Amino acid sequence: MPDLEQKLDIFREAVLNKSSAEAAGIRESLEVRHREDIKRIGYQLREQSDRYEQAKKSDISIREARRVSFHRNHNKHVLLQYREDCAKEVFAMARERVEEYVRSDEYPLHLAELLKKAIMQLGYGFEAEVYLRPEDMALEQTLTSAATGAMLSFYEGVFTLGGIRLVCPSRGLRIDMSFDSAFTDLIGHFSELSGMHLD
Repeated sequence: MPDLEQKLDIFREAVLNKSSAEAAGIRESLEVRHREDIKRIGYQLREQSDRYEQAKKSDISIREARRVSFHRNHNKHVLLQYREDCAKEVFAMARERVEEYVRSDEYPLHLAELLKKAIMQLGYGFEAEVYLRPEDMALEQTLTSAATGAMLSFYEGVFTLGGIRLVCPSRGLRIDMSFDSAFTDLIGHFSELSGMHLD
């Protein structure tokens, strides 16, 4: 009996390890399940199709065809819903990690690096507006000290995840290094690739 408990403990540990895999692991698992479900649905549809072809009367054939179509569409819907739920879970986990990061001690240093990169992209000796989350406005002095070579004015931006947006009206340029835009781009790219729209 202890061997069985030990095996159960090992099994539980393996399941826990698997469930904590990163987004890449979830996506790989999703693709494997997708292929298996498509194969299974294909077998089911072939079996149903064989049964309906063997039916002698036209009314039985019509009913079987409708039933097969209903089940195929239902199975596709279930599979798409599963894929969409997995994708939403991955993006929720990613968003949670970003939110944890902006609460860390590393985040102000990262903001300073982002601002330096933005200034380097525009060159030096210009005036610019820097937009931050309302929660990040307390970092204005730190960022001003870290970024030299430009006259900066700080304003509250309309984004929530973090990062910066820098606008240089004299040069007609805007640099968006906000996490919100990066996250939106990532969701858009995923929707393009998968055909799923995540709201």
